Amino acid sequence: MQRTAKFVKYLSRQGYHPVVITKEYQGGLKDYSLLQDLGEYSRYDLPGHDWVNGKGLLGRIKNIIATRLFIPDADTFWYRKHRQRILDIINKENIEWVYTTSYPYSDHLIGLYAKTRCSNIKWIVDFRDEWTNNPYHKSQWHKKARWFIEKKMERAVLGNCDYLITNTPFMLENFIDDVPELENKSTYIPNGYDEEDFQLYQLKNQNNSKFKIIYVGSLYGRRIPDYFFEAIKELHSELVVTPETMEIEFIGHYNQKRMNRYIEDFNLHGMMTVKEYMPHDQLLESVGYANALLLIEREKNFYTGKIFEYLKMGVPILATVPIDGAAASVIYETGTGAVVDAEDVPGIKNAVRKLYEGWKENQIIYHPKEEAIRTYSRESQTKQLIQCFEKIR
Repeated sequence: MQRTAKFVKYLSRQGYHPVVITKEYQGGLKDYSLLQDLGEYSRYDLPGHDWVNGKGLLGRIKNIIATRLFIPDADTFWYRKHRQRILDIINKENIEWVYTTSYPYSDHLIGLYAKTRCSNIKWIVDFRDEWTNNPYHKSQWHKKARWFIEKKMERAVLGNCDYLITNTPFMLENFIDDVPELENKSTYIPNGYDEEDFQLYQLKNQNNSKFKIIYVGSLYGRRIPDYFFEAIKELHSELVVTPETMEIEFIGHYNQKRMNRYIEDFNLHGMMTVKEYMPHDQLLESVGYANALLLIEREKNFYTGKIFEYLKMGVPILATVPIDGAAASVIYETGTGAVVDAEDVPGIKNAVRKLYEGWKENQIIYHPKEEAIRTYSRESQTKQLIQCFEKIR
């Protein structure tokens, strides 16, 4: 969501006229602060039936049906219902470039439909996450059961697009391995941060009475905090840290029962707090009090979106990630923190200890490389997107 919203913002400033076609809001998380800086552009919110965000037993049943049985995803009927109207909008607005982004993958099926019926458009496909090669999907039985159907859809998208963009170089390599002819019409553009979001941002951690670690974002699939919590539990049992000297805060939309179980299982009473998802401006206010920012990822190919805003916050990052993966490469390149393998409990312990002791001694341990960080600004990345447009004009 943020990636595309920021592209719209900076495309407008570069003399382009974005036309946004999206699904009408029907439930789930919302953050109106992201709309504040978008300026003038055309937008079409098309209605559809919500199969995902329902409440109660019926809502859960609908969610299971939509996520397990609908191919490629819960928005397939929205795509089919509106594809002719979307074609009419493309013609009405005299669109030159169609940009589709996933997830949901139905978005690319809209692009495929338009491309096969409008000979005058150029079509750019943006994968924020992989499709059939997605490691999170490989462990799900329903995804494995329909793999051949979705692979055929994916091949149709890749075979008809004019340009491919992925989120990481690892993802790009996987796509090119599958479809070698993409090599000369593809690139990767990572996520980033918006300089203007940080105009009022201030570090407020100087007078903290406790060493504060903050994690922002979601937990799902193999992205779990167990190894980090085990490291904290051991440091606690060794009296290196206590509830009087350390605070751990998770900010996001979580299963509260599961988070309470973590507190019980890892003896985090008095040390760990959980806060609900908050609008972006409020989030920056809260994160300003952090002494360390926790990053959790167990898949090599993924950055996770939050890493790029972490770069700009001036707080050391504790990255528990594959040490040869996409997220690690960003931390190394920018000098913004510690990289430890996601499952290396002793390594995580040592990294936390080093950060904690550095805080106690008021020492600066990491020295961010500002020039490297600036390459991940949203404005810079929108210019990269424009270069892709111009290559296929």
